Amino acid sequence: MMVSPSLSILDVGHGNCAVLIDTKAVVVFDACVGDLLLQFLEEHGVSEIHSVLLSHADKDHIAGVQTLLLSEKVKVGHVYVNPDSRATDTWDDFRRALRVARETKETIVNPELTTNLSGKIPCGTVRVEVLHPDPETALGSTAGTDLHGNRLNPHSVSAVIRLVSGRIPVALLPGDLDGDGLLLLKKGGRNAKARLLVFPHHGGHPGKSDPVEFTTSLCRLVRPQLVVSR
Repeated sequence: MMVSPSLSILDVGHGNCAVLIDTKAVVVFDACVGDLLLQFLEEHGVSEIHSVLLSHADKDHIAGVQTLLLSEKVKVGHVYVNPDSRATDTWDDFRRALRVARETKETIVNPELTTNLSGKIPCGTVRVEVLHPDPETALGSTAGTDLHGNRLNPHSVSAVIRLVSGRIPVALLPGDLDGDGLLLLKKGGRNAKARLLVFPHHGGHPGKSDPVEFTTSLCRLVRPQLVVSR
């Protein structure tokens, strides 16, 4: 695959989905309900995805992956996701689809998407950085606590991905990061600046945090030139 890198933010309504087509591989970030992602891949002649990165296990972020995993038109090489301690039908269906893909397509299931993987997902000229959560926070799961004793939830441990091309921080994809997760991200001290910010929660309310304070704090950290709100 020899193309100029491109990042597409799909118009999926309530949900998140982005596709990076790089010089050597395709990477998908989240996949909402429906088959819009599969249609996009077919229209762009993509039949193989190197990696699917899932910020967290809410239905509007993972349900569409089942369509990919079970499709005969697309091969998925790797799936990265942090475990979710909630018992939901969506999560169980997703796990079943993973098993089918692993057994029939040799898809590699990686039950971790933490800072350990930053820069280790090969796709070409773009560096995929994982800024949050760190592995110790992820081990607290979605119903435990962080190392400061604060309660965790699926949004506070939502994976935050930054895409860097050369020395240019192109985009920040924070999933459904909430105020508690933002505090943890800031405490981690990682560079989160990016030209494009896909705003968390599809532009909705950031959990229990004050929306003005959350937006101000996030934008000061990222310093985006453009904000996309789904």
